[in-house]
Amino acid sequence: MGRTAAEVVLVGVSHVAAASQQAVRETILREQPGVVAVELDPGRLQALQRGGRPPTIREAGMGGALLFRLLHALQQRLGKQLGVFPGEEMLTAVQVGREQGIPVALIDRDARYLLQGLRSLPLKEKLSLGALTLTGLAGVGRMDLRAPPGEEVVDLALAELKKRLPALYRLLITDRDRHMAAQLRALAHGRKVVAVVGAGHAKGIRALLEQPPGS
Repeated sequence: MGRTAAEVVLVGVSHVAAASQQAVRETILREQPGVVAVELDPGRLQALQRGGRPPTIREAGMGGALLFRLLHALQQRLGKQLGVFPGEEMLTAVQVGREQGIPVALIDRDARYLLQGLRSLPLKEKLSLGALTLTGLAGVGRMDLRAPPGEEVVDLALAELKKRLPALYRLLITDRDRHMAAQLRALAHGRKVVAVVGAGHAKGIRALLEQPPGS
């Protein structure tokens, strides 16, 4: 967790550690912000509220249903190493915010943007992506799922992803960091924001928020 120059309290969470949910709840209750921001878009919030049940083709269309399944597969592997996809701690943030009468903002890119980006990946990365959903990132080591990963572990995993799949890294990390940082800047005018994001995004978003506006 850390504060930024833009009056944003960043809570970087691991999407597999139970301790993250408690940290989210305690931070919101302690800070009593003007808004709670979460690393979600409307479609993925609805999916989490369904308990992870995949949307039907009728509900989301063919592309949306396929996207959910691909993102779910990525979450099972990359989410454990990078902290780049939302889980129960995001629902906790939404729930606590609403219980406290605090507005909740969904700051992540629309999932359809990710679908378009996945379609545009170089063929080599598309082929590697399938293997990645099965094996995860090599060389990161075993993780204790009872506690959030340390910054060193997250940095190692991000560096490995950037080296192996640079276009996917830009899509999943760089572009989303910039988008969410811009959303947080807009939200933070005159009020405190508690922002709950994956551990893989916290460092990049913090660096962007500490830059002078317009830089």
